[in-house]
Amino acid sequence: MTLPYRDPADLEPTRAAGRLWDIDTGHDLMVSEPQAVAELLERVAVTVTAAG
Repeated sequence: MTLPYRDPADLEPTRAAGRLWDIDTGHDLMVSEPQAVAELLERVAVTVTAAG
């Protein structure tokens, strides 16, 4: 099931934990919004590095 069809209440804990983000774009977000994708990947990398 894709995110738009899930109950928003079910997604809120994941979003509140910082593990769910929205990028307002189509399927090829790495092409249409490369800066936003890069910023999120950097956030993930910092989180993973800090946890490891």
